[in-house]
Amino acid sequence: MAGLLVAVSGGINYERYKDATNSLDDFLKEQYNLVDNVQNARNVADDGGLIGCKDATVAGTSKNCTIIGRYIASDADAVSITSWPVIATTDIVELLGNSGSGTSSDAALYEDMGLEVLRNVEEMTREYDLRWQTAIVAPGSSEAVRPFRMVLLRSPLSGTISTYIVGGFRETPKVSEVIAGTAAEKTYLCVDPRGLASFEQKTGISVSPSGVNSAAVQFATAGECRE
Repeated sequence: MAGLLVAVSGGINYERYKDATNSLDDFLKEQYNLVDNVQNARNVADDGGLIGCKDATVAGTSKNCTIIGRYIASDADAVSITSWPVIATTDIVELLGNSGSGTSSDAALYEDMGLEVLRNVEEMTREYDLRWQTAIVAPGSSEAVRPFRMVLLRSPLSGTISTYIVGGFRETPKVSEVIAGTAAEKTYLCVDPRGLASFEQKTGISVSPSGVNSAAVQFATAGECRE
């Protein structure tokens, strides 16, 4: 009987762990959908200005407050994640005209867009808590939690999405710091089953900085999370 109970408990924990990993995958992929389907209509404050937008006075696509991506940040313990819009605070149309869109790169344009994170509009904020008391850790570890910052930007030139991610940050960096700090290789966000004591095998999520859509987010194998 005891053996049967252990087996049943292990099976339940395995399903819970799969749920935790799948839901993390779903949340990150949803952020790409938000970038693809961005709406630049924003609430208007009491004084007529756009909430969170510098000097913007017209609701809708304002030239100095255009949503261009998402900024995704875990907390220091890597158990919860928050996502906010990224806005360009310069006139993108004017910027493209001045730089010559035929020769400019996305990276050069991003440097000139005055990118900022729009944190104070509640209906545009997405929050996520890892399920079943799990946490994000570095590969090969159950103790080294892995806070991370991730930026998704949609190119005004091609419409493709650029992916940037930095692991190990506890302080909130600027968008430009995430872009500059992104390495060429994948970043692994391994899910530690700390709340599921009888289940020890770790898998997780990998994020490829070369990805241009939600396919940049993939499941990481147990082997990749053991490294």
